[in-house]
Amino acid sequence: MSTYLMAIAIGEFDYVEGRTAAGVRIRSWATPGEINAAPYSVNIGVKCLDFLENYTGIKYPLPKLDMIAFNAFGAMENWGLLTFRPHSLLYSELFSPLINKYKVATTVAHEISHQKDYIATEVMESALVRDRSEWRSLNPEVKDPGDFGRTFTTLYYDKGASFIAMVAALIGEENFNEGLKHYLTKFSYGNTRSTDLWESLENTKFTARGPDGNPLNLKAFASPWTTQVRLDILIGSVIFGN
Repeated sequence: MSTYLMAIAIGEFDYVEGRTAAGVRIRSWATPGEINAAPYSVNIGVKCLDFLENYTGIKYPLPKLDMIAFNAFGAMENWGLLTFRPHSLLYSELFSPLINKYKVATTVAHEISHQKDYIATEVMESALVRDRSEWRSLNPEVKDPGDFGRTFTTLYYDKGASFIAMVAALIGEENFNEGLKHYLTKFSYGNTRSTDLWESLENTKFTARGPDGNPLNLKAFASPWTTQVRLDILIGSVIFGN
């Protein structure tokens, strides 16, 4: 476990719980006055962990997964103890805005996916078609600790999710899933470089070809997308007449 994923929560909290198909205990914790809004997140948590175990073929390694709501800071994927702001974990059919139901579902799914070192993605509107000046490289160079705060932003979720979705469409979902399972299994509890993912995907039997007609070299294909800023924009036009 990475040291930054260690978390301890101390306070007056109640919980509601459920269990996954494999028997993992899922609990949502909140203050006594808010606990009635916790069952929805437990239900989402159970479904998400069941899905990820089936999808990746990798079992969650702990006997429990706790989620706790408090106002100190935003959602964080601490190992076995996920933290959330209340509006990202608690939802009441009677009192909460409907948008909070979506917020809880997406945030819980996102943080649980981090528990398995899975590629957590958020669906961002028009992520590929907006040419923003702030798009950054997916593999930035970090020279000192101060670079972390300036470098890693939510834009990495946007651009990374879009690029991974494109790769999956290019080589086929089955090949992508097979390569991803190999990648997650081989590098569990370790550190990786982006080239490790491309090598795992290249070991599958995809038939995609590059612009030259030869079998696609994923590492060469991915490098410009992950090391350069901005996004490539393809513009098409229809010319009528002769």
